[in-house]
Amino acid sequence: MLRLLIAGAVLFWSAASSFGAPAILLYDENTDNNRPQAALGNLGLSFTTANAANFNTLLTGSSWDLVIMDVPSTLPTGGFGNLINYIGGGGRAIMSFWTLQTEAALETAFQVDRVADISPPQDVYAWNAAHPIWAGVASPVTGWSNQWADDGDRLDPVGSAVSLGGFVAAAGTAGQSAIILGNSGRTIYNGFLFDEISATNGVLLIQNEISFLVTPVPEPATLALLGLALAGVGFARRRKLH
Repeated sequence: MLRLLIAGAVLFWSAASSFGAPAILLYDENTDNNRPQAALGNLGLSFTTANAANFNTLLTGSSWDLVIMDVPSTLPTGGFGNLINYIGGGGRAIMSFWTLQTEAALETAFQVDRVADISPPQDVYAWNAAHPIWAGVASPVTGWSNQWADDGDRLDPVGSAVSLGGFVAAAGTAGQSAIILGNSGRTIYNGFLFDEISATNGVLLIQNEISFLVTPVPEPATLALLGLALAGVGFARRRKLH
């Protein structure tokens, strides 16, 4: 009987893990280094890759737990309107983009204010080293490549958004934000290009951003079943002791 209860607990725990697997859409068109793919692979997370032609169709055609935008060059056909609506509807998103000055509505959606271009790439410093996105990441993030003419933007947070990293060491320096957490923790906007970040420390930063937004959480009903199974294990053990 005890073995059956233990097996049941394991089964319920496995079910919890599978039920919590996130649905992730990754935009990747004309990138060179595929850093988000490496981060997702390291995390063992499956994902759907979209290109410029099919991004908006995929985004609106399914339900997504996270959308990752790796945009060092080509924009989605039809623009970012559907992404903005997705965020406005409660969606979670991570973005790296080269020309934010052309997309005022995108700034508003991510709760950021674009200040100025950066070129060449700039090192990124942890402004809140205790935040989970910096776990294990060496600050500053260095080792950038420089294959793009426009390497991102210096930023400021807007409204309730907060800066987690910047292009200078002094935390909170106006006009120098590099990573902004917005929308009550649902969005992360990066003012640098994922495509130019290092393959080790930089990929770890991307991994942490993904993990922060989509760590699989078992459904409440599944947790309840798991609790019942574990309680049964405890009861069986107590009976065996008497």
